Amino acid sequence: MNSLGKTLTVALAVLAALPAGAQAIFMPSVIYGRSDCPERTVLYPEGFVGEDGTAFSFCGKRELALTADTDSVVLCSGDNSCAAEDIRVAAEDNCFSVAVQVVMTAPEDLPRKIRARVLCFGESTTAIRCKDPYNPAAEGKNWVMLASEDLPEGIELTGNIGHGGWATYTYLNWPCAAKLDPNAPETFFKPETMWYALGLKSQTGEEYSGSLEQLSLMALTPFGKNLMDGAECLWKLVQRLGTVQGYPGFPYDEEYTGSAEQLALLNAWADDLKDRPLNEFYDRKTAEKGDHAFSLEAYLRRSRERRPTHVIVNIGINDGDGANSLESSRICFEKLMRCFGDIPVAHFVNRWPGVCDKTLWEGYIPRQYCINGNTLNLLRLQKEWRETASKLGNVYELDVWHCQYPASQFEEKLTPDGRLDCSLNDVHTGYMGEVTTAWQAVCWLYHILSRE
Repeated sequence: MNSLGKTLTVALAVLAALPAGAQAIFMPSVIYGRSDCPERTVLYPEGFVGEDGTAFSFCGKRELALTADTDSVVLCSGDNSCAAEDIRVAAEDNCFSVAVQVVMTAPEDLPRKIRARVLCFGESTTAIRCKDPYNPAAEGKNWVMLASEDLPEGIELTGNIGHGGWATYTYLNWPCAAKLDPNAPETFFKPETMWYALGLKSQTGEEYSGSLEQLSLMALTPFGKNLMDGAECLWKLVQRLGTVQGYPGFPYDEEYTGSAEQLALLNAWADDLKDRPLNEFYDRKTAEKGDHAFSLEAYLRRSRERRPTHVIVNIGINDGDGANSLESSRICFEKLMRCFGDIPVAHFVNRWPGVCDKTLWEGYIPRQYCINGNTLNLLRLQKEWRETASKLGNVYELDVWHCQYPASQFEEKLTPDGRLDCSLNDVHTGYMGEVTTAWQAVCWLYHILSRE
């Protein structure tokens, strides 16, 4: 194996071993770095928070840069009063050791001639372009563009596709924006309209109720598998979408009556959408014949790109908003990963911005990090995704969660007194978050290419 694996030895490797009354810790997975510049791989305590109300630090420090001789990590909560460098687990001091596996790759371990095409796509954290707040004249960039700057010649990052609000099941099954969240934007198919658009009233004999079973069935059903059902909510949505750029037109402004003619108009509009999808990977034939609608081949035909040698997928935050079951989310994830066959795939999800201890962030106006309902779901989902990835063999869970710069937020701005105001947006990471995300993608590519 052409890489250097290093485990940061610690006393507690699993949550179950924590002392009684200790805060829940979200355990990290493999973290990637480069042996020529290990200090660029940095851990942040926010990634370890496993329950609301917990604030961690590394013995009073806000971050931990890994070095060649790093051999321990101590995570502290409370007043962060511990001073010893070699502190051991002490429940009364609220200090705990946590196992972290780091894989460092040396650049010289790469093949002399590299030819890699890496397909990159994801959600809003891929779609947005963040500007360096200290260099406002510079071009805004996302993690794909930033990663390209750190990769050697011969590695091409392609796609760079991002759709805000899309979840795993959206990419897997839908030709357009759809989300199992009643608070989704008005240009999205939401749970009630999704039920009728998927033809599930006809398939089950049930009107929409919003039950867990219905939401989970919707997550697993491809658009186009069944004909649409007629419903007033669906008629009104299609009327609205018919005026939105990218969607087929729908020039019918009459009130919904439930007639056979109106149902035919709905399905004709759906046919146009299936043939001209907003989802670059949607394929009508795949939806009609199989149990999902995602097709890499359809994407390659449309984009005229060559087949990728590797894939990096940034999806997850919007899965946390869905009320479908964990099992249906796991199944959707596994189906999507299997769509790439034997191509190595890396998957990651970004953490919401915010810091545990604002007093450690001089020069910033950060938001307070907390575990909300979305984040709690994501902690559960990531455990499912990690287990599924390990079973598939060629799927890798990048641990951006523990390495993402916590203070940085999209639309962050410098204040007149020189501080960076990072409290303007509470969902998307900012420039430094994209930088640290990109570094995990870069180091994973170094690792995987060094083994080929």
